Amino acid sequence: MKTINFGNQKLVLNTLKGAGHTKDNTLILLPKERVLHFVDMINPDQLPFYNFAGAEHFPRGYIRDLNYLISDKFCAKWDFINGGHGNIGTKTDIYKLLDYIHDLTLATKEVLNSTNYPTIKADGNHFIWFKRWQNTITKSVKERLRNKYSHMYGFDAGVVESHAAMVLNELIDH
Repeated sequence: MKTINFGNQKLVLNTLKGAGHTKDNTLILLPKERVLHFVDMINPDQLPFYNFAGAEHFPRGYIRDLNYLISDKFCAKWDFINGGHGNIGTKTDIYKLLDYIHDLTLATKEVLNSTNYPTIKADGNHFIWFKRWQNTITKSVKERLRNKYSHMYGFDAGVVESHAAMVLNELIDH
């Protein structure tokens, strides 16, 4: 953490260890105003951008950084968050995002466990075969989340499917 003075404005800069968006993504705190600026990690009142805005270390690093923002060590230092896009948010928006990631992960696990992996590659192209299987899963995940999240900006624009694909890949790879 580093503190600098920009004119008469004090800024506290920090690069978090989780590297949720990118490893050089800098958190900027304006302590007097109690405003936190953390670009591309959260978009209050919206679902995260496609593929969690290119998060390099999703889900572990991404979730680690979000948890730091609401940790006892840091939470008392800010009241409002600017995610760089969309509305200004509060700590409640961090909790809502973590809930979304939890619900997304749970739904993806459930759909993965109940979706048959095709054993016949009728067209002989395993790339297309895998993509069809992935699309079946991600569309089903979206439908499972519809009741709780369809009111959110971006729900019907394909972002949920991009998020579910990231979770699916994490589940398959680990």
